[in-house]
Amino acid sequence: MMYLAGVEPKLNMPLEIRDPDSIWSAAKIIKISYGEGKSKECNDADKDGNATRANCTVTIRYEGWGTEWDETLPYPHPRLARIFTYTKKVKCFVDLLPKRKAIASGKKLARKQDPTLLSRGEATNHSTNSHITDVKNWTDIWPCKVSFRMPHPYCEDCSCSQQTDINALFNPPREKGDGETAQQRAELLLRLENNIFIEPYLPEHLPAYLRNRMTHGGWWLNGSKLRLWR
Repeated sequence: MMYLAGVEPKLNMPLEIRDPDSIWSAAKIIKISYGEGKSKECNDADKDGNATRANCTVTIRYEGWGTEWDETLPYPHPRLARIFTYTKKVKCFVDLLPKRKAIASGKKLARKQDPTLLSRGEATNHSTNSHITDVKNWTDIWPCKVSFRMPHPYCEDCSCSQQTDINALFNPPREKGDGETAQQRAELLLRLENNIFIEPYLPEHLPAYLRNRMTHGGWWLNGSKLRLWR
């Protein structure tokens, strides 16, 4: 089964890739290669969705990962799928600033917005206190997008067509009593992951020390820093 059969690849096209541990991750195409003297078409497929043109390959970059993890695969391929077929991306708030830095940033921003609010770092009236509190509460969290990797949902019935076409190609499930299945292993690996890739909205407005720590458009942060989007 080819998830992307009939879809012409494009540079920077978002998609999903299944890694050797049977975990789906968000990714994008960073390079498209064609065989010499061949038509630049990658989406030829037969009635069953199997690729009929072997001259097209794509290089995939995992979201949040460096170039050392890039993979080159024929296109289309069973390990490639449309974006959000399995993975999820949600909006949330993230606790980015330690409390002490959040308070300092809030006071600095308050002075910049209205220098008369503060005198020698002390509030002059109740309205000033309220203003600083609002700024302080705003700066300790930041709106972000969070990507969730997902395990491949292997069929329990090994005889079904999906199992034959996709799953058995890479990680055929084991018989009961013969250790963990590929899906169980993928779920276990995901449970052991402490960090999640996070992309901030409007990163240009973040403090410089946070922007300088960004790699590949975001950070890998502990899931405990996530807050509900309200």
